[in-house]
Amino acid sequence: MEPSANDPIHDYIRANRDRYTKEAIRDQLLAAGHEQAAIDEAWQQIVAEATPARPEGSNLSLYVWILYWLGAGIIAAFIVIGFVGGGGFVSFFVGWLVAYLVLTYLPARAMARARPTGTGGVLAVIVGVPLLVLLIGGGICFGTIAIFAAGLGG
Repeated sequence: MEPSANDPIHDYIRANRDRYTKEAIRDQLLAAGHEQAAIDEAWQQIVAEATPARPEGSNLSLYVWILYWLGAGIIAAFIVIGFVGGGGFVSFFVGWLVAYLVLTYLPARAMARARPTGTGGVLAVIVGVPLLVLLIGGGICFGTIAIFAAGLGG
């Protein structure tokens, strides 16, 4: 049920919800002769109006975590390649994986929580994405060079 423009229950709740507790407002409305069911319905409608809808682009969180774990998987693949190829650079890649997971977690978390339209989202993307790319790309480049230098690349 949509509230009318001059609904006294809705008007009273909106006018007083920042000053008084829900129980105090309810008691005043009951004392004024309003029914409990109408009061509860009004509260639900007002809470629903005040709850912001998820903004478009909220799937950013999913994409950020996919990128984060993809990067960890790529570095882990170099650990496997190192074991198969003789283990020459395994300790480096384990260290790289730990550094990647530790150093990129907070930027990834900030990007996942940020909304792409807000300043925080833009800042997280500006700072976080280059850090993720640097750590993923740097590890891949170093690993590729190390593998070929060790004669394991063919």
